[in-house]
Amino acid sequence: MRLPSRVVAVAALVAALAALAACGGDVAPERSAATVPQVDADAPNIVVIMTDDQTLESMRVMPRTQAAIVDQGTTFSDFVTSFPMCCPSRATYLTGQYATNHGIVDNVAPGGGYYMLDNRNTLPVWLERAGYTTSFVGHYLYRYGSRDALEIPPGWDRWFSTIDPSTFHYFDYTVNDNGELRDFGTAPEDYQTDVMADRAVEELAALAAADEPFFFNFWTLAPHVAEPVHTGDAPDLQAVPAPRHRDRFREEWWTSEQAPSFDEEDVSDKPISVQLNSRMLPVTQIAAQAHYQRALESLLAVDEAVERMVDTLEQAGVLDDTVIVYTSDNGFLQGEHRFRDAKTLPYEEAIHVPLVVRGPGFPAGATAPQLTANIDLAPTVLDLAGVEGSRVLDGESLLPLAGEPSPPPDDRAIYLQNGPGGHEAGTETSALGAVPHWDGVRVPGYTYVEYDRGGRELYDLAADPWQLENRAGDPAFAPLERHLADLLEQLRNCAGDECREPRFSPPG
Repeated sequence: MRLPSRVVAVAALVAALAALAACGGDVAPERSAATVPQVDADAPNIVVIMTDDQTLESMRVMPRTQAAIVDQGTTFSDFVTSFPMCCPSRATYLTGQYATNHGIVDNVAPGGGYYMLDNRNTLPVWLERAGYTTSFVGHYLYRYGSRDALEIPPGWDRWFSTIDPSTFHYFDYTVNDNGELRDFGTAPEDYQTDVMADRAVEELAALAAADEPFFFNFWTLAPHVAEPVHTGDAPDLQAVPAPRHRDRFREEWWTSEQAPSFDEEDVSDKPISVQLNSRMLPVTQIAAQAHYQRALESLLAVDEAVERMVDTLEQAGVLDDTVIVYTSDNGFLQGEHRFRDAKTLPYEEAIHVPLVVRGPGFPAGATAPQLTANIDLAPTVLDLAGVEGSRVLDGESLLPLAGEPSPPPDDRAIYLQNGPGGHEAGTETSALGAVPHWDGVRVPGYTYVEYDRGGRELYDLAADPWQLENRAGDPAFAPLERHLADLLEQLRNCAGDECREPRFSPPG
């Protein structure tokens, strides 16, 4: 890969500064044109594929992704999202910070959404400033485009994104195509994942033909539920598969036989907000099954898109020079622990998500079992690119876990939380109303959580992976609980090194 010219780097800086100026307000400190860092000659291309609300379990229905990325890369088998909600999680990816530091704690204002994030100081801005060509295809942060449909966020050279309020429509939506609006209808060829896949292939071919290293992001809507197109549509929302994939998994069932936490029989050990949830009615279980099946079916088009993108990189001769990251913003509960259509909960179904990385530095077919989190994604991208960001990063690069002969020990402590309101509008409700705010700590093998309204949860994930037995208050776990409570206190309001210093050391 050739070193980008000084002219290209300076032009990138000018474009970034112009975008910052257009945003108004204070501009983050920038290096002068004379000291713009040049990306190294062997800096890799970086491709990030991010699905929406995908569970770890659902990876099993994606054989093309398995062959193209999982078998050829490194699986981070204990990867968690620190805030299991779309916008806060994606903001963490873009900043390398916990939500307590980047400030996005909801999908909508006043606590979150696209307009609440300082988009002038994010990963694409840092990479563009250093000489990477940056490109985005898919759907961006919640509420993007609702004020100015023609806006392109700072740091992105090439742009193809759905705009709100049509973002969560698999059909009948609008796209900002490099500053021009394009409408898509209801024909089979307008299916959103396929349209995005077509554009992704075009983008990758064009990017590979240029001289500069590129940073390409492909964020899918699938398997997120579709928002109703018309007032009065059925409130029980589902993901929408491509017409060719509909009913492919009509015989797949997600029940207590497959997932013992589904419609959990005994929740007397859990906080009151969970205890007051009733068992699921038969009609509710049927609706949960339909959603589960449609979510799996919607991922089949994503699976095809992944294969097409990898094939395009190979045909262009740049696959060996490209790092490909596959992940999801958060998981999803569809009946587990008596919650449906839920994600901002401290359970594995919501926080434990896929992460697989293929490319230089990530051995094929390998597994990194250490605990990692979405705060680590931005530091890893920066490490790969040899670029510095302009924020204090809370995470750490994943490269030492994948490429070193003696990787660091598995002793991380990851801060977990949901928003101050406790839930995203319309979901995560119990007999008490909204699920209360909680925060907690995830360490290797254990999750510990404290609720604002009272109540604690402690799970031994090795012995109880479905989180059926709450060990908080159990005398046998008292030393461990005290240690985890201390780690949680250290992580609250941490920043930078303070977030990396607390380490898990099992008592006794």
